[in-house]
Formats: sequence, structure tokens, C-alpha cells
Amino acid sequence: MKFQFNFKIRTRQALKKAKQIFVISNEDLIKISKVNANVISLLDSATTIESASIVRNLKEGEKLKIIWAGHLAARKSLDILIKALANIENVNNKVAVIVLGDGELMEFYSNLVKTLSLDCFSFIGRVQHSEVKSYLLKSHVLVHTSYR
Repeated sequence: MKFQFNFKIRTRQALKKAKQIFVISNEDLIKISKVNANVISLLDSATTIESASIVRNLKEGEKLKIIWAGHLAARKSLDILIKALANIENVNNKVAVIVLGDGELMEFYSNLVKTLSLDCFSFIGRVQHSEVKSYLLKSHVLVHTSYR
């Protein structure tokens, strides 16, 4: 669903009065900032771009910490990450993958990592948006496999 930028009068009034507006896309940022300067751009993981740009160095012998967050549904394509990591030799000694979220494919993905002997995956389940940032700050990489 595309956000309609030909604002109706009541929508424009609400945007003008808002103390803070959060947007996902750069297009939204540009359009809405014409109505209200109190706009903050977010990544779809609901964290600010500033906090997402923190560089985390991998220490000698440390596993690469990967975060995947989302609804466990076919269109989110977690299987792409699972199958990609299954092709890496000794992957269980090299990476640790934290999966945040739940959905109809939770059991399928859990069984897939067991079948592929990927002990490096931890399925945390659903977490509150306020908790996602703490997981991101402890990781090296956020992997986004969604095709929609």
C-alpha cells in the first residue's frame, strides 16, 4: 500500500501538529518534511539510521554475530540465509545466527537447520520492538532476506 501524498485537509493538519513523525523511506522523509520538520527516518527494523551505522569489529577467534528479524513467512525468505550458511565449511564454528520473530514457518525453519546440522542458529521468537535494538547493537550484521 502506497502512502498518499496528496494530503486531505485533516491529514495535513494532523501532520503539522505532530510532535514527531517516523518514516521508513527517503521518499516519505522528503514529502512529509515539507509539512513537518520533526521527521525521523527509520530502518524497517525500527531503529534509527544513526544507531545502525555503528561499526562493530570482529575480534580474533570471535564468531560473526548475525541477526535476522521478521515474520517467519515464505515471502521473508529466511531459507536463503539458512541454505547459504549450510554451504560454508565449519560454519558452526564461524557464525552465530539469532532469529527474531515467529510465524507459520517457525517449525519448518527449525527443522531445516536441524536437518542441515546448523547448530549456529538460535530461534528467539517474537520480541518487543523495544528489545530489537539491543539485539542489533550486540550483532555484527543484520541480514534482510525478504523479497517483498
